[in-house]
Amino acid sequence: MKIVGKNLIAVNILASYARIVILAALSLFSSRWVLSALGEVDFGLYNVVGGLIVFILFLGNTLANSVQRFYAYTIGSDNFTELQKWFNCAFLLHTLFAILLLISGIPLGNFLLEQILNLPMDRLSTCKWVYYFSVFSAMETMVFIPYWSMFYAKQRIFELTFWTSLQTILTFILAWKLLGIRGDLLLFYAFGVVLIKFFIDFFVVLRARLLFKECKIKSNFLFDKQRVIKLISFAGWNLFGAFGGVVKNQGLSFLINIYTGPKVNAAFGIANQFASQTNNMSAAIYQSISPEIASREGQGNRAGMISLSQQMSKFIILLTFFWAIPFFFEMDYLLKLWLKTPPPHAATFCQIILLAYIIDKSTAGYMKAVKAFGKIALYQFVQGGMFILTFPLAWLVFELGGTAEMAVAMLVVTSTGCSIGRVFWVKKLMKVSPLSWIHAVLTKCVYVAIPSIVTCFVLKKMMEEGFFRFFSVIVITGMVSMIFCWFFSLTLSEKIFIKNKFEFIINKFYR
Repeated sequence: MKIVGKNLIAVNILASYARIVILAALSLFSSRWVLSALGEVDFGLYNVVGGLIVFILFLGNTLANSVQRFYAYTIGSDNFTELQKWFNCAFLLHTLFAILLLISGIPLGNFLLEQILNLPMDRLSTCKWVYYFSVFSAMETMVFIPYWSMFYAKQRIFELTFWTSLQTILTFILAWKLLGIRGDLLLFYAFGVVLIKFFIDFFVVLRARLLFKECKIKSNFLFDKQRVIKLISFAGWNLFGAFGGVVKNQGLSFLINIYTGPKVNAAFGIANQFASQTNNMSAAIYQSISPEIASREGQGNRAGMISLSQQMSKFIILLTFFWAIPFFFEMDYLLKLWLKTPPPHAATFCQIILLAYIIDKSTAGYMKAVKAFGKIALYQFVQGGMFILTFPLAWLVFELGGTAEMAVAMLVVTSTGCSIGRVFWVKKLMKVSPLSWIHAVLTKCVYVAIPSIVTCFVLKKMMEEGFFRFFSVIVITGMVSMIFCWFFSLTLSEKIFIKNKFEFIINKFYR
């Protein structure tokens, strides 16, 4: 039987979360081995050189989000030929951008590596090769994005979990191998990561061509002036917003490296690894619900689209609270458990990034709603500008003699401004009162946050630091969160849906 609607969303979320919980552990252990094998200096260099390629890759990711929006919108109107035309147009644009990346990315990267970044001269040659590998990876990623986007738009998240899981497992094995070899480990690791990613992308493309008839290249569909203009226009403004997001994170990495050196940047790299796993948690909901938000807008169901976007924000925050609140209070011990000897500053960096993440994701659904609505020019200008503001604020902190922690705290300031802006932007575009978001999202999350925070605080005061306290804080706080979530945060229809799914799973198990 074909799975549709809420059932498909639920299956996708469960599949994604099952994958993320397992793979987060693998990724975190990988980071521990990579830090141990490379050392703080090379790990910091990998973080800052990788940051250069993130500046380039954000173009591809922005185009991917734009492509998914047009795919999902067209799927909502149920037009096969239109979808095939959008695929071909996207494939042509991504190929052209990949060529542009090669032409401009190499000289730009060489200039930054040689003239701007504070790199040790004896590691400059290796850093250049790491960058060249990353450019190649960015190129193939950009060309293959239209295929990945079709999986997401068709809500075939379940199959993608296999390929992304395989990529993480292979990277985990690569990190483990670092502990038993000699030579330039930074170069070996960078090459291995790129090779694994190419292998995974190649097989995803093969699967997409087998599964989706729309993913067939037709010369007469490759160039359509109107579609090219729409895609570039939509992507162009998304590009500015995405650029702000990249500056917010990678700009900080550059500043920390320039003002404090690779060792402190290694701590920020650990925080970014932690942030990456945190973002993966919300990605399960993003990838599962976003296509449906765009499809509902394509069907003309504006009320349903707004309701689903509010549910997205609420579910992301509530699911985050189950682990984020105890992790915040036990961050020092968590990093010791994870890394054994974490770099100084790492715990505080992780706490700041976690707080900024929660604030930003409280309006994540509204971000998707605006993109589904389609009028994004001024919205992306304001949002991107707010995120870009992180860079000059952090630079000012350093110039005034502030610490790296104070500079990273600017993430909280700009994330708060962006979240408030999204609420009022939805009011401006779609006439949805901010009180609707406060009632549907904010208050529901506060009902869970306050008792969970109080529980963590009391347990931390009552018990000595150690694994027993760490375990107790996670379990007891999780139980408190679940109880308050069930009684105060979920609507009646959500409770009925969860009950029915739970009963279905139990009955299946006993049969």
